[in-house]
Amino acid sequence: MSVKIGNAGRRAATIALFAAVAWPQGASAAQSQLPLSTRNSFRLGDEGVLCTAQVKPTDQRLTGIFDRAYLLTCRDAASPVGSVIAVRRTVDLAAEPSAIHPAALTCGGEQSATVEGVGAVRTLTCRDEAARIDYRRYAVKRGKTLYLAEGLAGYDPALRLALASVVTDRAQKGEVRVAVTEVSDAAAFARIQAGSLDAAGARIEAYYRNNSSRFAESAEFFENLAGRDRTDAGKFAEALANQGLQQSNLAIL
Repeated sequence: MSVKIGNAGRRAATIALFAAVAWPQGASAAQSQLPLSTRNSFRLGDEGVLCTAQVKPTDQRLTGIFDRAYLLTCRDAASPVGSVIAVRRTVDLAAEPSAIHPAALTCGGEQSATVEGVGAVRTLTCRDEAARIDYRRYAVKRGKTLYLAEGLAGYDPALRLALASVVTDRAQKGEVRVAVTEVSDAAAFARIQAGSLDAAGARIEAYYRNNSSRFAESAEFFENLAGRDRTDAGKFAEALANQGLQQSNLAIL
């Protein structure tokens, strides 16, 4: 039995193949040298559990064109562990909404702490009494911008590294040491990351991982994109073709 492919299908397949092979091979190296404020994601620290920060342009706490937000995810956690915002407005450390905990928290008194690479910061520890989970917040102002990092207290090293990286606009070295929970493989972590990014950011990360020979992770990103782009024949074909390519690289097919 033969299957005929129309002109539209051939064009979509050609675009997908071209996108798969034409992405600059030096993109991964160039991306790592860019200021963090121009990147879609970056790693937190350089040792320990793999944690990253992904740009979150849809964060409801953003109110101005100069505001930025990041969602923090770690390989050993099945959901985001924290967030960072950089905003040009006043922030109430206790009342500012959380990106990962919608309910109200019980907070203690504000204190001062020292974060490496940043210096003195304001800090607050809050608690979800029902779940018996502690949350931590750090805030510091530089010029017109207020930086806030918040999230699970058990991931405190990741929160500190995220704050320092965003404030200094460059990746900070350090170890993220946390307890192992659920997600322990790179592909599962990639699924979390793909869901945290918008379609454009997920596409960039998908090709970045392909060029870094991280095919299992790349396949997860393209699978996520295929699910989003079903109404766009060209984008759907590109995502589907690349997903198959990554699986082929892994000798799955």
